[in-house]
Amino acid sequence: MLPLSIMQRMFLRMFIRTENSCQQECRLRIRL
Repeated sequence: MLPLSIMQRMFLRMFIRTENSCQQECRLRIRL
């Protein structure tokens, strides 16, 4: 098992990636 700290870091990274992708999609939609 990985330490909680590493798991939390991985989860935060994935969460940030999804948030960034959603923001980019919203920006493209607003532009269109």
